[in-house]
Amino acid sequence: MKIPFLSGEYVNAFRPSAQIYPGPDCPDLHHGEYYDEWVPNDHTFIRDDGGNWHIFGITHPLTPVEHVHEGEVQLFHAKAPADAFDRLAPGVFRDLGCVLPPAERPGEPKEIHSPAIVEIGGVYHMIYGPTQFRLALSRDLEHWELKGERFRDVEGASRDPQIMAHNGRFLLCYCSGYAVKMCQSPDLRNWGEATTILRLPEGVCPESPFLLNHDGIFYLFVCTWQGKNWDHKTISDAYQHQTLVYAADRIENLGRREPVTVLDAHAPEIVETDGRYFISSVEWPCRGINLAPLEFQSSDPE
Repeated sequence: MKIPFLSGEYVNAFRPSAQIYPGPDCPDLHHGEYYDEWVPNDHTFIRDDGGNWHIFGITHPLTPVEHVHEGEVQLFHAKAPADAFDRLAPGVFRDLGCVLPPAERPGEPKEIHSPAIVEIGGVYHMIYGPTQFRLALSRDLEHWELKGERFRDVEGASRDPQIMAHNGRFLLCYCSGYAVKMCQSPDLRNWGEATTILRLPEGVCPESPFLLNHDGIFYLFVCTWQGKNWDHKTISDAYQHQTLVYAADRIENLGRREPVTVLDAHAPEIVETDGRYFISSVEWPCRGINLAPLEFQSSDPE
């Protein structure tokens, strides 16, 4: 079994631009005001039909750490050319502004978190939370048509969805309480019963799971939250950058093993392009989305 490791330094590929907060008002943020510093979080990568790369993810203006999730009511959208990972450099992803604020989602909860996007037959399907996993469709990654709630965990607190296509089905991996769960769908609209694939000890919350199949082995990347950094009083410290990696030949065996490694990343996504892998990290080592090359080898690197 091969073990993933960061084979290079992180590059700050995207940093959100200053812009106007679309509202609604909350204790630290006000509708229509211009804020210089914006903070991203859970995100997803998708390629358009021209090969260009896009990132969508949580964002909000910088707030005090005690209100770390305040204003997470819209998504950022960034774009890079098709060869972005061949010439990875600071700022290679360009900010295209915010999408899907509450005004564009009437009747929905104002919060919008952790999008996951896949393309089916020329249509981009976005699943997003929190709690109620909702669906939006687009043909151009700019205009989105809301399709409403599609899945809700029976225990209530479903969050951080990620989608992997495997053997003709879509696997939805997400967090619920101290567990990482998974359910399956043939079309991203109808979902089967969820099963638990990993449960962490009480007090250790899983975040931002990413399921990957590499050379016949399933790898589950899971960021953890234990509240260790709150006394540092900055948002960058509030987002812990410890990612556990589990590996097994079958998904149902992932939770029966100890982690094969621990990576320095927060809310990681794994990107594969031309046989090469990259890992993203939010707010670590610096503001924005950071990218580093990821490789697999048979034992830990020296």
